[in-house]
Amino acid sequence: MRKIVSLSFVAGVASLALDVSADVSIREGTIDLPSYAISAPEKSPVFDCKWSYQRARRSIYPYALNDNLYAEKSETKAWKALYLENEWVKICVLPEVGGRLFYAIDKTNGYDIFYRQDAIKPANVGMNGAWISGGVEWNVFHHHRISTQMPCNYRLVKNADGSATIWLGETERRHRMSWTIGITLRPGNACMEIDGRLVNCTEDSNSMLFWANVATHANPDYQIIFPQNTEFAAYHAKSSICHWPICTEPFTGVDAYTNHVDVSWWKNHTVGNSLFAFELPDNFIGGYDHGRDAGTMLVGNRHIIRGGKFWSWGPNSGWPTKILTDARGHYVELMVGAYTDSQPDYNWSAPGETKVFKQYWYGVRNLKGIKMGDETFALNMEKTAKDKLFLAVNATRKAEVKVCVTARGRAGNGSAESSSAVAARGRAGNVSAAPSRRRVRERRMNRNALVTGAGTGIGRAIALELARAGYAVGLHCNSSTAGAESAAEEIRASGGVARVYRADLSDTAAIRRTFADFKADFGRLDLFVNNAGITLLAPFLEMTPEDFDRNFAVDFRAPYFCCQEAAKLMKDQEGAGNLVVIASNNAYCRFARASAYGSMKTGLVKMAQHIALEMSKYGIRCNSISPGWTDTKAARLDEKETTYYKIPLHRWVQPEEVGKTVLFLDSPAAASITGTDIVMDGGARLLSDKGEKYGFEG
Repeated sequence: MRKIVSLSFVAGVASLALDVSADVSIREGTIDLPSYAISAPEKSPVFDCKWSYQRARRSIYPYALNDNLYAEKSETKAWKALYLENEWVKICVLPEVGGRLFYAIDKTNGYDIFYRQDAIKPANVGMNGAWISGGVEWNVFHHHRISTQMPCNYRLVKNADGSATIWLGETERRHRMSWTIGITLRPGNACMEIDGRLVNCTEDSNSMLFWANVATHANPDYQIIFPQNTEFAAYHAKSSICHWPICTEPFTGVDAYTNHVDVSWWKNHTVGNSLFAFELPDNFIGGYDHGRDAGTMLVGNRHIIRGGKFWSWGPNSGWPTKILTDARGHYVELMVGAYTDSQPDYNWSAPGETKVFKQYWYGVRNLKGIKMGDETFALNMEKTAKDKLFLAVNATRKAEVKVCVTARGRAGNGSAESSSAVAARGRAGNVSAAPSRRRVRERRMNRNALVTGAGTGIGRAIALELARAGYAVGLHCNSSTAGAESAAEEIRASGGVARVYRADLSDTAAIRRTFADFKADFGRLDLFVNNAGITLLAPFLEMTPEDFDRNFAVDFRAPYFCCQEAAKLMKDQEGAGNLVVIASNNAYCRFARASAYGSMKTGLVKMAQHIALEMSKYGIRCNSISPGWTDTKAARLDEKETTYYKIPLHRWVQPEEVGKTVLFLDSPAAASITGTDIVMDGGARLLSDKGEKYGFEG
């Protein structure tokens, strides 16, 4: 028996809700700020300088260019200010400066969640000239929007549930597009809710975008936080790509990045630069000041809030300290964008169309960094010694936090109930991580699955997702034995059950042996996933009979007889079973060099439908899944670059997403689904008739 070792760890749990009955205060007032004046536009104003601004034409009519800026400060000015406050956060918004969220203070530690300016000091940066840094700027319809320095409409609303909302908005005159932003605080909740509404009021299609420009204070201790599984960062328009966080290649032509530089740290950027989280893999980005042990979390549904990036002038730049502020120092921009994931990449709004989105922002503290989170919590976990683990959690409202830790192959669990004392003082409590066999048993669903081609890529991801859901899993492989064995070991280390079966599925005798061995090991088969296949591409005139036969044997003949053997096992067992066939969007798209491969994938979709019809009388369902470009380890970076933003959703499929779709098809929610193909390709099939323009010709 394997020796069980307990891990001791420290958990700091912050509960930021004590008195949920306390209302949120909302009021209108003023704030006194040293201010630099902007001169009136020229008598004969400039409307179009023929400039390009972030790849958009800088045509600003009917607005005039505000580029005449005074160097001298005027008298201190009393600006109209809108205040929103609960027991945890205080917010100030300036409706006369474009509705900018001027500051937000974490009242637990006095930390400025956003960069707080000491003066209104415009510089000639924006699309319309005058622009200031700091707080949160609403980049609506285009970057550093024309009206960013102009007054906007506002309304203060006290909601029935005790929450309060500052509503901001305007109809911009350039395209007659309308925008509304709502900033809501709820009682007992440290999270700022941002509701966006973008409306095309016209009878024309118009270009549009949305980016919230969130500025935070920067110093040598400041680190930009992208999700843990972010592999690459990209520049504007994806014109340059580097590994994240350790850069090993030139980025934007800067050779200094090649020396394995950790580009997540602000201090390591010798020049001004933008880094976008390439194919943002999770629903958050953030920043953390390790010197202050505090930071900022930005959260949104990554399928809508698709863009996450940071911009820095660089530590050596004098711009932010001389031109844009009097004494506040450097900042970085943590920017989150809706509907697009790169700033030059505009979206389209149809006549009369309304687009809506939601974001969540909050401050964090005493975490020593951020590993994951959502709108309710932020978590960090660091190994501090051989048998010590630091674990800290911030919750935006009162919550019970439960933790399960795996210690050297055995599962442990612990729990820590949030308390006000922990929140107020940032203290840490102890959580036991003793292993629990009972917890492992609870995770088992008493369902058994067999996955072919489980050594790599999609098949491996499917097997691991099934195991996480409690399935006992058989992993078939042929050439990828090491990958299948490592996946099986990972499953067993987490308390699951896994067996590896090696077989050449082009041999029907080997297929029969595999299913017989599975039945001997597991007793019954509840779910069979046919994933194994090969990608054998060749021009039509160059396809040899040998290659065709090999392609056919693995990609069509083998799935047919594997499904047959699986159905035989399921036919007489109580509860029948479920068959899932992994096909490809090649069944719908026309690709060069895929005449054989694509035909067989089309055949798999039709095969699944026929099986579904015949096997329905036995209670056996059969469906197919057709992924498009999938982000496996075998995927080439150059392919990503050429296809990424040609796909309508601007993303590749993640292998884990296919695994979760398999889980759905085997769930009670899918009990009426059979003979159906689920296409997962970001919409690529919708453009396949456009041919080479969209990169589908090879």
